[in-house]
Amino acid sequence: MDARGIQARVRRIIEISFEEPALKERLIHRLDLLERELSEPIERRKVHLKKSQLVILKKIVVALGKKSEEVDKYITQQINENRVKTNENGEITVIDLSMSQFSGSIPQEIGELTALTVLNLNSNQLSGSIPPEIGQLKALTELRLFDNELSGSIPPEIGQLKALTKLGLGNNKLSGYIPPEIGQLKVLTELWLTRNLLSGSIPPEIGQLKALTGLSLAVNQLSGSLPPEIGQMKALEKIYLFKNKLSGSIPSELGELRSLLFLRLSDNEELGGELPVFSPECRVDVSDTRISLSDGLYPK
Repeated sequence: MDARGIQARVRRIIEISFEEPALKERLIHRLDLLERELSEPIERRKVHLKKSQLVILKKIVVALGKKSEEVDKYITQQINENRVKTNENGEITVIDLSMSQFSGSIPQEIGELTALTVLNLNSNQLSGSIPPEIGQLKALTELRLFDNELSGSIPPEIGQLKALTKLGLGNNKLSGYIPPEIGQLKVLTELWLTRNLLSGSIPPEIGQLKALTGLSLAVNQLSGSLPPEIGQMKALEKIYLFKNKLSGSIPSELGELRSLLFLRLSDNEELGGELPVFSPECRVDVSDTRISLSDGLYPK
């Protein structure tokens, strides 16, 4: 097996073996960094960066917490390490400044990088809110802000990111409702909002995410019943809703999720009803709920 095959196998093992989204996110990110290093040529190509784009990037890096006198050297280093990438027009397409010990905030200037496809600021100490200008990044496919100290609400402008496939906002201090506009992200495959302060009900519009394979809204303050529209999400493999304040009965439509491998509804004391039968491979946890198992044969 070649290096690419080994990396793909390791990625699959991580996906299957680790249920905790925060840990899984970190492991996959480290694997991404390793894959990037292995695929990089010894002689790195010179990156052409438009002056206007450089000006914007400098403002962003300063806002994130880098000292002004260190910015030029820092940006050069990130380009050399392939953490900042550009296209043939000199426009920035990738910013991966995860695990960089930043403690500032995300500035509104981020919305000016309209060619951006990946924004990864995971595992810093960023505070403040997610600027609504994030909705201007129409080419964005991955938005990773996991493991920071971001607060405020999730801006409804996120629904404008029609190309988005991965959205990770977990391990922050985000509050308010999950915006129904999130249902507009038709190609989204991963939605991680774990460990925040989100409240209100799960919007029924979430059922419009037909491509979604992983959904984690765990460890929040969500209330109300599970929307039956979840049953429309046929590609779902993982659902993590544990440690919320969900109530009502399990909708029968949940039984239509034939691809489901993990279902964690534990620590929702007012959630009840009978759980549908899933495949024998599906790992279910409904501890500390009022849910009854229809056959009692689910593996833990």
